[in-house]
Amino acid sequence: QMFDGEPRKPHPMHAAPRCATGSFFRLLALGLLLPQTRAFLAGTSAAHPPCGGPPPSARRIAAVRAVVLADEVVAPASPDEPPGAGQPQLLAGILRAGLQRAADDRRRVDELVTHFEYDGAVDVPAEGRRASGQGEVKRLLTALFADNEVGTIEVDSDGASVLLSLRDSTDRRRTLRLLATGRGGASRGGGARHGGKIAEVVVHELLDGPAARAESVFGGGGAVVSEELLRPKWETFDGRVRQRIWPDTDLFARGNLFLKEKLELTTGRLIMVVDSAVMELYGPRMEEWAESVDLQLELIVAHANEDRKSLATFTFLLDELKRADPLRRSEPVLCVGGGVLTDTAGFACACWRRGIPWGRLPTTL
Repeated sequence: QMFDGEPRKPHPMHAAPRCATGSFFRLLALGLLLPQTRAFLAGTSAAHPPCGGPPPSARRIAAVRAVVLADEVVAPASPDEPPGAGQPQLLAGILRAGLQRAADDRRRVDELVTHFEYDGAVDVPAEGRRASGQGEVKRLLTALFADNEVGTIEVDSDGASVLLSLRDSTDRRRTLRLLATGRGGASRGGGARHGGKIAEVVVHELLDGPAARAESVFGGGGAVVSEELLRPKWETFDGRVRQRIWPDTDLFARGNLFLKEKLELTTGRLIMVVDSAVMELYGPRMEEWAESVDLQLELIVAHANEDRKSLATFTFLLDELKRADPLRRSEPVLCVGGGVLTDTAGFACACWRRGIPWGRLPTTL
């Protein structure tokens, strides 16, 4: 320390050793005399500083309700009406809206099926067919939209059923009436109290004249071979997976809509897994083609030698699918390359999000 320019000698008391007990009592007295202050705002703590407002536990969270919107608005039942009153009209609106979305893009059948109870069913008495459970219901409805050209879908005049017109594979015009019923109260899938769940849909065909034997509109099975150019050369459907093979040439010629139409691309984007060698040879041509048909290419380029048929390549493809983030039922992936690439990429597509649609364009046969 300095005092008037001269070093200040320490006071003998300061130089003496301090008593630990005396220091403790002095600090205690000082603490009792100081006024108490808040270190944090109300509702905050050291773990939740006030920079972002009070912690989540101090906030009042309002209840959130999920509401299912349909095209048809149905007034809720009055308190004097019995439970379940007005439910047929509500379910008819939900069914019609779901059918229309699936008709616009058949891959949205998944959304339609979510409106069914987990053990919901579709019954077709005239054919002796009944699909039970969401899995079977999905396969039956997928066949309806895949095998027929669906026209108008509207709620009948009674307000409780849906009329669906279509042209079947034999070019015959037909009309179906679909009546949806629920369980009336709380149910395992959510029930009418939560926007309405469909327990069963009964399908009847409206006939103008005497009943005549007609092909089922819900598909069959086995292999179908057709020589028509607009149909696949070969097709199979086992009730779960539908596979089609089309022969064509000059797929990447400017203005060729074949791939865009057959893959039913609706998002303006094509996710393509390409062999690196193919990309080197045809990359510019594929990009010019995509621009000519108003598509944006999302490229995933992979090496596809035999020694690359490995889990490392598989995980690489999964990472790339995560990056591209395809819509689960609306953006099929196109794989362009040889057997190693199509095998590995097909496996990755089958694993990603419980399976996404994909097509292969083999470069070796």
